[in-house]
Amino acid sequence: MGSVEKKDILKVAEFLGMGYYRVKESGEFVEASPFARKLFGIPQDETDLSKHSIEKLYIFPAERKLRIDNLKKSIGTPMTHTLSIRVNGEYRLLFDQCWCQQEAGGEIFIAGLAKNIEDRAISGKMFDEFPLGLYQLDEEKRIVNFNKKSLKIFGYNKSDEGKLLGRNIVEFYVNLEEREAFSKKLEKEGHANDVLKFRNVKNEVIELECFTEHHNELKMASWGVIHDVTEQQRYFRALDKMPTGYYYIEYNQDAKKRHHGTIKQCNEKFASIMGVENKGKLIGDDVTKFYASKEDGEEYFRLLDEADKKGEPVLNHRFRIRRADNGDISYVAIDSHLVREHGKVIGREGTLRDINKQVELEEKVKTHEERLSKITADINNLIHTFMHPVLKFSGHSELFHQLGTIIYKSIRHNEPGRTNLHNLGKELAEKLKGIQASLNYLSENSENAADLKPVIEKIMNVFDYELNRAEESNILLDKAIRDAALWILEELELAGFFNGNTKIGVTGNVITGEFVEYLENILFEYLIRTAGILKGETQAMRREVEALRRYITFEEKKIYTYRRHNLKKVIEENIELFKPILAQKDIETEYQLTGDLNVMISENDIDRVICNLFHNASKYSDHGPGRFVRVKSRELQRENAVELSINSCGTPIKKDEIDNGDIFKFGYRSEFAYKMDRDGTGVGLADAKEVINEHGGEITVTSEPMRDDGDPRQYKVPYITTVTIKLPKSGKK
Repeated sequence: MGSVEKKDILKVAEFLGMGYYRVKESGEFVEASPFARKLFGIPQDETDLSKHSIEKLYIFPAERKLRIDNLKKSIGTPMTHTLSIRVNGEYRLLFDQCWCQQEAGGEIFIAGLAKNIEDRAISGKMFDEFPLGLYQLDEEKRIVNFNKKSLKIFGYNKSDEGKLLGRNIVEFYVNLEEREAFSKKLEKEGHANDVLKFRNVKNEVIELECFTEHHNELKMASWGVIHDVTEQQRYFRALDKMPTGYYYIEYNQDAKKRHHGTIKQCNEKFASIMGVENKGKLIGDDVTKFYASKEDGEEYFRLLDEADKKGEPVLNHRFRIRRADNGDISYVAIDSHLVREHGKVIGREGTLRDINKQVELEEKVKTHEERLSKITADINNLIHTFMHPVLKFSGHSELFHQLGTIIYKSIRHNEPGRTNLHNLGKELAEKLKGIQASLNYLSENSENAADLKPVIEKIMNVFDYELNRAEESNILLDKAIRDAALWILEELELAGFFNGNTKIGVTGNVITGEFVEYLENILFEYLIRTAGILKGETQAMRREVEALRRYITFEEKKIYTYRRHNLKKVIEENIELFKPILAQKDIETEYQLTGDLNVMISENDIDRVICNLFHNASKYSDHGPGRFVRVKSRELQRENAVELSINSCGTPIKKDEIDNGDIFKFGYRSEFAYKMDRDGTGVGLADAKEVINEHGGEITVTSEPMRDDGDPRQYKVPYITTVTIKLPKSGKK
């Protein structure tokens, strides 16, 4: 109030019959003259004025907030208002002239002079200029008095006063049931306060916050205050439709209870999350009573302060509350920010979401992860256990192969033969026919020849039978030749050929040591070849188990060690490894390796990939003449890369299995692999794709019919399946 001193203000107040008061921005009284105490219901002997708050006396709290906002805009300049308050259940309308004061520390105070407005003064200027709608009804509920604000609220102009005067207030109600409930409350308690729907002169639905009170003891006539809250109610209804909880917390002014406050506004979802029947029962509650623990609250407050210093909100903070309905702990995610007014924090506003299902799912995932880790560890142990005999068997087969070769060389003084199996069979058949012819000639004159004759005939019959069966299969032919050699040696031994006596005479010229040595060579050849096949199979098994282990231990970081290496050497070693395996299935191995194949690779990983691809070609190829595995490599000069392709003839792969990437999924086996009962684990291609991708390369698969045989049915003829790998020469990019 400018430079006017407080003692002068008190003199003016006394002269005018007005009460002087001074309150904090939050509402607590700091000073009050005797007349002011009477107006505001403060006992004259009360020493602690902070127990009383002017804010609690307001009929409409929003009215006070609006007033303070206007006062702050021009600190020190007085403003005149009419003040609607309720003191000890009695309505009072005051003339109020107040101004805003700001202390050196920044704290805001409101000082003012107030005087009671008598009933006869209601029609005066202050009544007409009152910022809220004022009206008076007679015993018939007709409007007999109103101010400018009421006219405006119902859509009338100043010149339309006559159109509103005398109208029955019931005509404006939208919902007569609402009006009935409001009237009953007014009749019972002498006053009523609620938000009701009306229609204005333009037939628009408006929502008014109404305070109505009986005007006399007969409870017939009444008067009241109305406030247009149409937009506010739309906003609140929109909030109530939100799937997220909304809240506004107004802080109290106790510095020791920072961030503590009462719920001033919320939506129905917020109430539901808190376990409260409706939002109306939450308004005015201390929000901290819903916190699950004091520690949770302190952590949340700390985050609020830290975020506020950065000018940011707290987002997605996980918080525990205790529901009001059952006391259960519930998890919510809070988004929150502090609300300021003139630089001072007055509350916080935000949203929260129920995340109990998310937390429950996370717990399940955690449990499953722990179980999966245990299962993974168990499988890993099993793989290690299984790998041990595989490695031993692989080592024994390789040693067997090496020892067989060494023993053969030491006895025969040359390398083991590599004769075609068909030729070996024909050669043995011819030798047996020669022996049979000689025995037929000698049997009349030699007892030994006569004894051996039925033995050789028996061997011939069995061998011919096996050879006929083996015409279409290297596997059967291999077995037939082996069995024939064993039979001949066994039958000769049973006939006494090796006892030193039967060699004497003409029989020794028929079955010679050279023939026996030939039989031994066949067995040596078979043993060495079998050792080679075992070596290849166990190597392939070992690589497949290694790939399985790498996939099972998914949580471990896979280490790739790159160096420049000759890819051609890796391919050739695998070709030699699988040649015996493919040969025994009558599958031809063809290869054409060209160009410079020096690339940056992780050698062990690429070796495992190529080994598994050869193993797949072996497993899924058809057996018999005309079947093949073709290997080609070439340089891609423009791309500075090398390309390797492996073709096999046999089991089809469906187009959609390739297009969808199914064949590269861990554990997936194609439909025809099952239908044709082909063994496999579904690991090889998945591992190959991961390794090739890690190298910055590409792997593709095609599967096309070997020929068009006119059969309209799909997947009936053998298919050529091609796996193509492309690797950059310079290594991973």
